[in-house]
Amino acid sequence: MGGRRLPSIVRRLLGAARAFAADCRGVSATEFALLAPLVLLPGTLIPIDLGIAAYQQMTISSAVRVAAQSAIEGGDSDDVRAVLASVASENFRIAGSETPEADDLEISVEPVTRAENGVSLTYMQVEARKAYDGILIPAAIPLGASMLVALQ
Repeated sequence: MGGRRLPSIVRRLLGAARAFAADCRGVSATEFALLAPLVLLPGTLIPIDLGIAAYQQMTISSAVRVAAQSAIEGGDSDDVRAVLASVASENFRIAGSETPEADDLEISVEPVTRAENGVSLTYMQVEARKAYDGILIPAAIPLGASMLVALQ
């Protein structure tokens, strides 16, 4: 350029660019904006995960209660198993289907006979269980319910 000076507008723009680059105000806010989602995301997703697990546990317990009520009303083990499968299939895949998956609901209805004080008593054991694999929770949470119903 051989001694030529830059126009004043260019000098002002370069000066403003240098001042902007040297300014450290707002760096903390920028770093927080970049890192906050990484810190807050697990704190948001883990309670959601636990809420879904609690909902599934309540649903399993409700299905087992309905099946136990069917046993109390005089249903045999096949009827009770059908009721449990019907109610549970509204929310879960039942184990034993043609494409089994790890989170299928396993159901069990078994008659149980016990002798107490010389008297033979008949019960029906109604169970449902599954493992909940969460979004962020590292281990599967075992869910399930079981009821032992006295039959007359």
